[in-house]
Amino acid sequence: MEFAEIQKNSPNETLSFLNFASYFAMQFYLTLKEEGAFLSILKNLSKQTDLYFKGYFELLPKSVGIAVTTFGGNKHLGDIGDILEQKGVNVVYVYYDEKEFIKAQKQTGKNSIFCPIQLSYMGSFLNLFDLFVTCRMPLTSPSWGSSTIYVPHAFIDPIAALMQRKRTLDDFWFKKKMGINGYRIVPSFSNYQIYKDKFSECGYEKELVCGGYPSLDKNILEYGQMVRGRGRNILIAINHQESILIIKEFLARCQINLKAKQKVYFRPYPGNILQEESEEIAKEYAKYSWFVYDTSKKLDAQIMQDSCCIIGDYSSLVYTFPLTTLKPAILLCRNKDDLENEYLGIKFYNPILHKVASNAKECFEKIQEILEENQQRREENIKEYRKKEVFNLGKSSEFIANFIIQKLEEI
Repeated sequence: MEFAEIQKNSPNETLSFLNFASYFAMQFYLTLKEEGAFLSILKNLSKQTDLYFKGYFELLPKSVGIAVTTFGGNKHLGDIGDILEQKGVNVVYVYYDEKEFIKAQKQTGKNSIFCPIQLSYMGSFLNLFDLFVTCRMPLTSPSWGSSTIYVPHAFIDPIAALMQRKRTLDDFWFKKKMGINGYRIVPSFSNYQIYKDKFSECGYEKELVCGGYPSLDKNILEYGQMVRGRGRNILIAINHQESILIIKEFLARCQINLKAKQKVYFRPYPGNILQEESEEIAKEYAKYSWFVYDTSKKLDAQIMQDSCCIIGDYSSLVYTFPLTTLKPAILLCRNKDDLENEYLGIKFYNPILHKVASNAKECFEKIQEILEENQQRREENIKEYRKKEVFNLGKSSEFIANFIIQKLEEI
């Protein structure tokens, strides 16, 4: 591998190799020896890369790097960058997509760099910034990289594991979440409860920061400007193969079962998950006026307002939709025994937020229940739960920005 390929600063085969090698190293970091050949090579290469890019970008001391991604319109980091800038912090926005970088330079004038290697998993091995802020999923990382603030892209981290895993959360599962060379912003009380005892037991309790979820704050603020209403439409957003079978049957029945002027919004999962299946559904139902294939980067508040519920499985939307709109989610689950999976009494399924369906027929039954239920009582219950559950509700970006400033001062 030629270092000149890294110096090209572009998404090429060398970057792909380093990305996979770094991901492998972090996945198996617990079993690798730091003085071993594999990690030694990565360490030396990361130091060489640091030296080159610090000079190339003329990065200043006390700089905070902020990852900019196209995922979800980069909503997950909220207003953290703007608040840091307002407080006098030297912020550098780091782009992976060159087209987005060029567009941002023309439109925003912010201090930005195009550095795809920093946003790859290799970025965890680099030390270009005093602190780096990202919504990438944290993994056990070496101590020689920049200290990183991990703002979750998923509200349901780690509570989703209670539905996704077929076995209990064991010590090895927890240990792979620790030693991240930085701080994990935890969005909610239930997620914190799952982590706290094991992290404390292993001496990593300081990695957990009860910061909240900036993306939810932005959703609630935007949604609050809408004219309130029950809504009659149905929003679908899934990311699990088993759910596709239920949704295909559900859509096949919609032509008969839908009420007048009722629409179905089908929102594919971002990225490549179920991409082919989603496109097949879009092609099959494009001819129907009631079917809308929504591929926007960010879920529109108007769609949420017009919908009476969301049908989903293990994505964050089955939490963030109810927490934003105060309307329920229909949780798809073929095996209802999975709903009983718990850790310290905490379950993924929550009757305040969710109704459950295991097939298309039950989906229609639950939709009818939602249209007929006491909406005010549902709203009050979700609002009360939201107030107790979500950390720093409405002000998470400011809390996280202040935390970053505190850590910057300690360096």
